[in-house]
Amino acid sequence: MNPVYIKSGLDIGNGYVKGKLTVTDNITINAIGSIDLPSVTAKIAQSSVIHEQSAAEVESTIADIYNQMEASFNSPLIESDAHYLFGKRALGSGKIINEFKIGSQLSKVKQDISYHLIFASLAGAAIQSYFMAYKKLPIEQLVVNVSTALSLPINEYKRNKKPYADALTTNNHVVQCYNFKDRVITVVLHFTKVIVTAEGAAALSFMLESGTLLIGDMLTDIRTRGIPLDGITVEDVASCKNVLGIDIGEGTVNLPVFRNGAFQPDASDTLDTGYGFTLTNAIVPLSDAGFIFKNRKAIADYLQQAPNALSRKRYEAVQNIVKSVSNDFVSDVVSKTGQILQEVSAYVDLIYVYGGGATPMKEALYPALLKEVNHAVSSGMALPVLYLDSQYSRNLNREGLYKLITEIQ
Repeated sequence: MNPVYIKSGLDIGNGYVKGKLTVTDNITINAIGSIDLPSVTAKIAQSSVIHEQSAAEVESTIADIYNQMEASFNSPLIESDAHYLFGKRALGSGKIINEFKIGSQLSKVKQDISYHLIFASLAGAAIQSYFMAYKKLPIEQLVVNVSTALSLPINEYKRNKKPYADALTTNNHVVQCYNFKDRVITVVLHFTKVIVTAEGAAALSFMLESGTLLIGDMLTDIRTRGIPLDGITVEDVASCKNVLGIDIGEGTVNLPVFRNGAFQPDASDTLDTGYGFTLTNAIVPLSDAGFIFKNRKAIADYLQQAPNALSRKRYEAVQNIVKSVSNDFVSDVVSKTGQILQEVSAYVDLIYVYGGGATPMKEALYPALLKEVNHAVSSGMALPVLYLDSQYSRNLNREGLYKLITEIQ
């Protein structure tokens, strides 16, 4: 069987995996796809495929393979050879959930779940693309040559970017997929190129290079909060290259600094407290109010879904309880932002707030940030803090990573 080639940008977040990729075999497969699944797995003792599947069931599984996959791994980076469920299927399995350990000193590079999610995402893309091109499941093993861009929290990026890349490129990694009756699909991953950058920086780089149609909305938002920004136009903001980013993630908040459009790792930092701490702190008060969630990931996934007319009141009640326990997190973000500004305020002209946790925290965080950073400077101008809705910004890291890998020849 001809080898498959994948170029991908994979944002392996503490909360979600977001990816963008191209897949080809230079003959029939030629696909562009995206990946979006909760960053969770569930370990199972034996395969859960117990019945024959109709063609429609197979097609349905393939269409959402990232949230349906059951897989095992043969890789020196993974200790266990057990079977794992992924994403929404794992969340709904009733099994013990494996997720990233947040708030610890254990690097993502040292956590098996990083590699579970990378390997399953790439194997899923290869299987899905093969099925879409050939209208059948593969019989022979798929050999996949991978070029990928990944990211680590800024503090981990500084010390672990080379070990992370080397761990993937030094060996082949085998994924076996068990989703289909009497058919184990084997995917062999060979990493030919791995680029590692800093979380938050890829997103901000993408915004700086591409601009955004949402700048006008962000300027309107900040002006309604008493920051007039007289004379500042959309074009002024789009051309600004001296910026601080505040990327609100589930496990960390990354604060990349850019000067003249270039990432400044020495000036940038990570807050090892993310939106996930607020979610964890909300579990007990939610339970007391009659809303039972087994873990932070279940809350995050619930809040990620837009409510309908029947569920809106329940959704808003959950949302309000989460907001009520956010004070410590908000204080930590504001304090870290102030610390960085003490060092870089001479050349930072603009702050962007973005990421998957930005919108859930906006009501509490945005006013506190404005109070901290929008002090008068010698020109009498305020320092703009522009807040991007998570609906758009949660995918910026994957877009930046994909752009980075596709620019490499």
